[in-house]
Amino acid sequence: MNPITGTPLSRGIDQLSRAERDAQREQRTQVPRKLGSGVFFADPVTHHYLPEKERFGVSFADEERLRREEEVRRKGEAREKHRDFIVQREMGKWDREDHVLQKQQVMLENKASKWKQGQKNSTSDAYNPISLQYDSTDQGQMLKAADDAKYARMQRRLYNLDQRCNQGFNLLNGQPRLPPDLPKPWQFDD
Repeated sequence: MNPITGTPLSRGIDQLSRAERDAQREQRTQVPRKLGSGVFFADPVTHHYLPEKERFGVSFADEERLRREEEVRRKGEAREKHRDFIVQREMGKWDREDHVLQKQQVMLENKASKWKQGQKNSTSDAYNPISLQYDSTDQGQMLKAADDAKYARMQRRLYNLDQRCNQGFNLLNGQPRLPPDLPKPWQFDD
């Protein structure tokens, strides 16, 4: 204590305890949080803080080399991704073309098995006009059945016209007329 003022004596650096000296040293070396210029310095406990060794001990050549390597790697990955996309697109295009070709082949095979049109040394119809015969194939039988049905309808029309429009006698000689003949399935009694 100061005998004159009665206040405690101020202790010098050599009189401070070890913990107090460490705290003062830490306080002097710590960067102030905000300077007059408005620059913010992060607290060492935050994630914004970067130690001096890392802030100023950087080799800019190494950093630039790392940046360029990263850029080359990123561009290479982009090129590979684009190359894979082009390959997949081309494979899809060829698959679609193969599918269309197979579909056309199946259609041609079906046409060749069903129809005789366009075949070598064969008529395009299932009826031979020289021999007046139908082919023995399914198509020939279908054509024969359609022609028979058409002939039967024609005979029926002829019979109906004869019965409803004529007087029942021949105009030239005056004799009674007989009705025209009908095919067997169309015969009926009046």
